[in-house]
Amino acid sequence: MHKKRTARKFKFKVDRGVPIPEKTQRLSTYQLHKLKVGDSFKFPSSRLQSVRVVTAKWRAKHKKHEFTIRRVNHKSYRCWRVK
Repeated sequence: MHKKRTARKFKFKVDRGVPIPEKTQRLSTYQLHKLKVGDSFKFPSSRLQSVRVVTAKWRAKHKKHEFTIRRVNHKSYRCWRVK
């Protein structure tokens, strides 16, 4: 026999009159918006996946920007803006 699943009910307090905060511009941890062609930044190998994801997302929004990442040594990488 299968157990019938029941929906969980959450109780939330409804608030009225709470103002919506202004939107804030969240700047990239890696400051990609400041990079000019030829600029680069060094980062630890533990952040490689994060930098790859951030640069891919940036590229999706800013089609004219391109980045490349190269290993500097066994502990670090460097990311360059190439276009």
